[in-house]
Amino acid sequence: MALTESLQASIAESLRPLFGNDVRMLEYQPVSGGCINNGGYLRTNRGVFFLKYNHSRYEGMFETEARGL
Repeated sequence: MALTESLQASIAESLRPLFGNDVRMLEYQPVSGGCINNGGYLRTNRGVFFLKYNHSRYEGMFETEARGL
């Protein structure tokens, strides 16, 4: 699955506080394994990340998960 332009813009916005305005997504490769979220390998000009996202209504889900880790 390719990342939509809207999702790419949200990702870039999330990375700007860490890396400034010069963040470009170079490659996204989905990985399987989850049933609620989507995930994949995201390569940018500022590093490689694991991207986990969903389009659902679970507001605050990832923040809650991060606190649990």
